[in-house]
Amino acid sequence: MNDLQSSLELSRFTNELRDYLSLARPKGSHKPLHQEDVQCIILSKLPLKEAVRTSVLSSKWRNLWTICPKLRFDGTVMFGKKMNGKQREQYARQFIDTVNVVLHQCHGKVVEELVIKFNFDSLLIDHLNNWVRFAASSHTKSLSFDLTPRGLEVFGDPQYIFPFKLFDSRCISHLQLHFVSIKLPTQFCGFPKLRKLDLRNVKVSAKELEYMLSNCSSLEWFSIAFCNMNGELKVQSPLPRLLCLNVSCCELTEMEFHAVKLRTFVYEGSAVPINLTEVSELKNANIIFTESTIGNAIPALANALTNVQNLTLNIYVHPPEVPCLIENPSIFSHLKHLQLLLCYNMDVDNLSLVSFLGTALFIEKLEIHFSSVFGFYLMKGTFFLRNLMKGTSIRRLKRTYNYLKDVCITGFQASSGQIEFLVHIVENTPALEVLTVDPLDRLMKGEPLLVIEREVDFIDGAYRIVREYIEKNVSPKYSVRLLL
Repeated sequence: MNDLQSSLELSRFTNELRDYLSLARPKGSHKPLHQEDVQCIILSKLPLKEAVRTSVLSSKWRNLWTICPKLRFDGTVMFGKKMNGKQREQYARQFIDTVNVVLHQCHGKVVEELVIKFNFDSLLIDHLNNWVRFAASSHTKSLSFDLTPRGLEVFGDPQYIFPFKLFDSRCISHLQLHFVSIKLPTQFCGFPKLRKLDLRNVKVSAKELEYMLSNCSSLEWFSIAFCNMNGELKVQSPLPRLLCLNVSCCELTEMEFHAVKLRTFVYEGSAVPINLTEVSELKNANIIFTESTIGNAIPALANALTNVQNLTLNIYVHPPEVPCLIENPSIFSHLKHLQLLLCYNMDVDNLSLVSFLGTALFIEKLEIHFSSVFGFYLMKGTFFLRNLMKGTSIRRLKRTYNYLKDVCITGFQASSGQIEFLVHIVENTPALEVLTVDPLDRLMKGEPLLVIEREVDFIDGAYRIVREYIEKNVSPKYSVRLLL
């Protein structure tokens, strides 16, 4: 196919694509899409390597790739896992040369997105500064520097200090920094247009982070992970547009944010005081406490999630010295859907668990996924089973859930605590419509560390008795799924 034929074929294709895009144009927009616009759209959807290859299609496409608005350089894509071997320095030099050649070709063009992803090597430092300068001169809106090394090096301090003084903070709307150090210049004026900020394995002091965030008034999405703060993370200045907040594994002792429009909150770490008191419309929260008792978890969340509608709480539960008894029934008064992922040492602490549920009396859907590192202690369960068979009394924990309609329990092994909890749910949910009981442990992969062969017959008999109890006490009009 000669050059003229190639050009005609490409023109035909872009015309068809332009017709398609014109149909998808928002109502009220009359701005025409020219062939050059369509070609830019095509190039923006291609990986950089494929975009460069379009230069052989025709003379008109020879330098068209240089106006590609998105430049992504990923060392893993370019070299695979082999770049961490003996020839690591060679691959670093090849990466540097490739980036420099492409950025030189794109000099003077507008580049909306620039992504640099390569395992950190000291050879990169001077070039990284030049690439930041390129981003500033190209009015880049989205910048990503992911320098995370592999192996044990990730636990060391980042050696590259991000040069904010070289950067034009007035244009940037998305900023991702992985494995860098942050030291703000004295004349730092903030990011007036920044909407998304992602920090991971970043060395930064709490004071500098607070100052940085206080000057990001347009911020809508903020994530910080594996940044060892060793203390408090408090941002006193309001973040009026923040919608999503993710704080994970940062070694905190306390956290405070003022974000009235926050909709999604994710936290992983120790059970520390979390203050989000000004949040009034929080919809989703996902909390992972690495080690805690239920009694410690609730005070940590009391000032953060009072208005949350959907809560997922994952705890490795330590047995408390004294059961947690909470008298305030309205701590989580807006909560509708509660998902608990609870890993115990031996058995369920029912007094604390029921007390926790009592703080969310308006829940409509409850999911509890039980797990045990050593396997649930079953022998005391025989006492509860005998009483269930005889119809005699076992310990009743009185707390009525008038709005609870859907209950799902997994990891059910008929331990004494689990039987007591199941009886509590069945007898105190007058509006119950759906009940699911499943023995499958959805949290632990593989068998518990301790498995006793003679427990198998006991569990089979326990399941039979539990099935009979539920069938007797739950109305047949309700949907019951017993996977026992």
